[in-house]
Amino acid sequence: KRKAEESDRLKSAFLANMSHEIRTPMNAILGFSELLSKKDYDKEKRNKIISHIMQSSSALLRLIDDIIDISKIEAGQLNINKSKFPVKEIVKELEFIYHEKITNPGNVKLKLFTNSDLSVIINTDKHRILQVLINLIDNALKFTEKGYVEANYYINEEQTKKEIIFYVKDTGIGINKNDINKIFDRFIKLEDTSGKLYRGTGLGLSISKHIIELLGGKIKVTSEQGKGSVFKFSIPA
Repeated sequence: KRKAEESDRLKSAFLANMSHEIRTPMNAILGFSELLSKKDYDKEKRNKIISHIMQSSSALLRLIDDIIDISKIEAGQLNINKSKFPVKEIVKELEFIYHEKITNPGNVKLKLFTNSDLSVIINTDKHRILQVLINLIDNALKFTEKGYVEANYYINEEQTKKEIIFYVKDTGIGINKNDINKIFDRFIKLEDTSGKLYRGTGLGLSISKHIIELLGGKIKVTSEQGKGSVFKFSIPA
């Protein structure tokens, strides 16, 4: 009974939060589009407004993707399509997505797969691996105000199995040890005790966990509050 009541409370909080998460990028898209339609701006100002529209559109698209994925997970219809490809294909796409962050790092430096053999071939679902890495990198950047965020991999070879371990490490706010066990639960959205508002739906890590398990791997986190976190997930080689 307590579990059912808690689940109902979390879903209600999730729906309330979701309405806010949808309205924020939608208001930005409508507002900046209206600005463009009413006045002729110089090229620099126009490009800046278009950039805001594109960022808000991307945020809205990710939100819709999360809603669709969590619905598919609950219906048991999330599909996995494996193929062989080199790790460098993932890196190229990440470098394209985070080009602005890499070229203009600000207070947080983003390091992507440095000192790794990018010619290594893996057999898994590239789209889903990218989805998980983007989710973990975005989370790390969101909760890190200075220092760095690093994404990389290494090969773990044991007598019984061989697996590839991807990880995302940051120097951010970290996670309270009491919250570690529920970080991958659905609709859970942890907040910093400083009172700063961090946007998000509380779906990303739950979706990531389900994807990695469908791929035959595991995901875990180690963290120290105030010093940062390391998220790792394994993929069978």
